[in-house]
Amino acid sequence: MCEVLKANNFIFGTLGRTYMNKKTFDDNNINYYFQNFEHPKYKQLHGEFVSNMSSIDLLFNHGKDSIEILGKSLGDTK
Repeated sequence: MCEVLKANNFIFGTLGRTYMNKKTFDDNNINYYFQNFEHPKYKQLHGEFVSNMSSIDLLFNHGKDSIEILGKSLGDTK
């Protein structure tokens, strides 16, 4: 896929570590990264916190502060 698209970067989900072939990426000079996303906990309008809602839920609950909340949860490592 990276070769066809002429991409030199690929981002895996966290579980990518369990199935990707590092040698294939290294041999083809393709950088690879693994997401290290930890779902943020934030105050929701009703009841206890429900995880894994869409970003719309965060936006409706926190408006312009949503980007700051997300920014604290993002990260990637090789």
